[in-house]
Amino acid sequence: MRKRDHKTIYTDFKDDLKALGDLYEKATFGLNAQKVEPTFHSSLAEIVFHRGYVAFEVFLSTLFVAYINQDSAAFQAAYEQQAKTFISNRFGPWWGESFPSDSREAC
Repeated sequence: MRKRDHKTIYTDFKDDLKALGDLYEKATFGLNAQKVEPTFHSSLAEIVFHRGYVAFEVFLSTLFVAYINQDSAAFQAAYEQQAKTFISNRFGPWWGESFPSDSREAC
């Protein structure tokens, strides 16, 4: 199980964004010095934006896993309740009530 502190995850994300900002500034400076076509600047902006978007998705995914791993009891209870409700609605109340309350009983 991956146990990470949410503060380090946020710090990693901030560091990634700072590195992207630095990359953009240095690349823009280099492109301006070479007097290239404006499409190069446009492509650079797209690449940096895409990398920033991916970094944000990784941040959210990792943060979500870290929060669940802190205390998964509430997440597990909600998931079991959803399963019981689905089974009761689909197959009737008897099936939903016979669903084991502890997932370890099913094994």
